[in-house]
Amino acid sequence: MFDRRRKINEKFGKVLIINTGRLGDFVSSFVFINPVKNVSDCIDIICKKAYKGIVDNEQDLRMTTAEEAVQAEYDLLLDLTSTSNTRAISTKVKARTKIGSYRTVIHKIRSYLLGTYSYSFKSKPFNNIVKYYLPFAEAVGVKCDEAPVLRSLLDPQIGALFDFEGRSPVIGVHVSGTDPVRQLPLGLVREIIAYIDSIGGASVLIGDRERAIETGLELPSVYYREESITELVATLSQLDYVIGPDSGVLHLAVA
Repeated sequence: MFDRRRKINEKFGKVLIINTGRLGDFVSSFVFINPVKNVSDCIDIICKKAYKGIVDNEQDLRMTTAEEAVQAEYDLLLDLTSTSNTRAISTKVKARTKIGSYRTVIHKIRSYLLGTYSYSFKSKPFNNIVKYYLPFAEAVGVKCDEAPVLRSLLDPQIGALFDFEGRSPVIGVHVSGTDPVRQLPLGLVREIIAYIDSIGGASVLIGDRERAIETGLELPSVYYREESITELVATLSQLDYVIGPDSGVLHLAVA
């Protein structure tokens, strides 16, 4: 029986992390991934292909696929998403210890019978980044970071896209999100940009191209698509501030 009062191990060899969540969830998980790096030799991660640029830029982190993971052996498997799809992967992967979460008692019993998780715990709503990953950290014996931190993905060519000579601060405004509830009202966007202009600053619109056009403002724009994450990160790295709703772009800017 797993004793959650002790650490599983002081040091791990090979670790597999499964995180198939959206951009915000993926970036947020680095509050946990970074500490795990300190207690492991190497980490393979299964995630969306669009995040390859981020993974490739991180030390001791390698992107893999479910097919490749099944052919390997791991000391530790961490299923951070814990859906039916990721449980199916966890069942097939060979790992000495498997950790994941369950949402219902049925999920817990099924995980036990299939051997999906050596240790599992009741999942919590994702309303606090650190609290969501605390059970994983406690099980592994590490402490979550206070905020997700990514290594910079700077692209020299990005700097030539915009010319803001003499304008300060340079502020990114995220005008759209996948969920309409998380979109800034266009009227508010216009007011924000007018204020930035009044203090001598420059604005960069980030988000959906059509919605940026709806503002009716002629401004430099970065039209975010998942396949352009590397470019987006490089742009965010050059901004003084970013204003936007709770979204993957904002989590990326913080990190």
